[in-house]
Amino acid sequence: MEKLFVKFNGSPIGELYHEAGKGYSFIYDDKWMRSPDGFSLSPVLDKNIKTHASYVGNFFQNLLPEGKALDDLSAYTRVSKSNVMALLAHSGKEIAGAIEISRHNKISTTPLIPFREVTQKELNERILSRDTMPFTVWDKKVRFSIAGYQDKQCFFKDKNGKMYLADGEITSNIIIKPNSVNPHLQNIVANEHFCMQVAKKIGLNIPNFTYKKIPEPIFEVERFDRICQSDVTVERIHIVDGCQALGLPVSHKMERNFGNDRDVQDIREGVSYSLLFNLSERTNVPIKTKHDILDWAVFNYTIGNSDAHGKNISFFMNPEGPELAPYYDLVSTEVYESVVDEMAMAIGDEFVAANVEAYDWITLANENKIPLSVLERTLNKYSYAIVNAAIEELKNEIYSPEDQKVLNKVFEIIQNRTQCLISFTNAVRYEVKANQGVHIK
Repeated sequence: MEKLFVKFNGSPIGELYHEAGKGYSFIYDDKWMRSPDGFSLSPVLDKNIKTHASYVGNFFQNLLPEGKALDDLSAYTRVSKSNVMALLAHSGKEIAGAIEISRHNKISTTPLIPFREVTQKELNERILSRDTMPFTVWDKKVRFSIAGYQDKQCFFKDKNGKMYLADGEITSNIIIKPNSVNPHLQNIVANEHFCMQVAKKIGLNIPNFTYKKIPEPIFEVERFDRICQSDVTVERIHIVDGCQALGLPVSHKMERNFGNDRDVQDIREGVSYSLLFNLSERTNVPIKTKHDILDWAVFNYTIGNSDAHGKNISFFMNPEGPELAPYYDLVSTEVYESVVDEMAMAIGDEFVAANVEAYDWITLANENKIPLSVLERTLNKYSYAIVNAAIEELKNEIYSPEDQKVLNKVFEIIQNRTQCLISFTNAVRYEVKANQGVHIK
């Protein structure tokens, strides 16, 4: 039987076990269970229950990266992608959230690794050489494990703006994303910055971020699961993504977990708006959380983000209960022809944004006990706010002419969806008045 230790700031949370043929289990530490500051790993792994078997494997597998990043982690550690325990042991010092995973339960006596500065020149060179060296690998070592497909790297950034490699003892506080090496995802840095700027302008809860050219474009975002306490001390904050919160495997991050082929398209066992709305009932502020998830859904629909799936929404795990984290990975994916235009989660029963009607929003609201008056106010609020913010952001001189070509396509989607929102608002308003018995001329 394999065993790994799970800790928070050196304090034991519990022990993770895996036995071939029997699966995973997790046992909480007694002291952690008694501590008023102790948190549950996720809503489905309650710390008040000492031993867990269900959902354990799904939770920890969701801590690993996806796609090419997982391939790189496997290749450079010489560990099979199916050997989750070994991969967690290699990468468990710098993962999403507050926990650390290791093979031992002792306080490390290894001297701290000297800060390894990364200059803008080196960062730029590494971005340009990704065809020969994975962006996750620095100094012949895989430096982080954050779920997702997009190229990204974690760094520690001090108050003077200098960046250093995060290596466990040196905890990261920012994430850097360069443009994609995929030629079909042009200027995705500008795309994400534009969509995040629009979200910021209309008051959505998002982390601090910036767009830089070094000269290669990079999107830099502050980690909201990290808080800088001093020049070199960073506090870790525990978070879980939607899949972890619901106990689902990474393969279920899309609502149609088997895809959209005719024979399997009706199987919808993955993360859905309904599951997220149900989860909101377990948060510390249920009504606000439900409204915030609705805001997220409307915003993603309007910008054309069909990739808003279960791993692109997260929750802080506070002792008093889960709390919705800031929104992230807000990108208009529909501008790229290579990206499937089917949404990760259906609005009502409709997965194609261009086919969404007012009825689908009404269905979504009714099925999840959202008052139609709330839906009407939300649609009305964003009918003009998003497009007006986009008009203002298009004037930002940071964007290159090539950026502008992509952003003009994003804006065209926003304009079209705005007209839909106006129509939906009127239809829902009519429904509200009809339900109130108001005579409508």
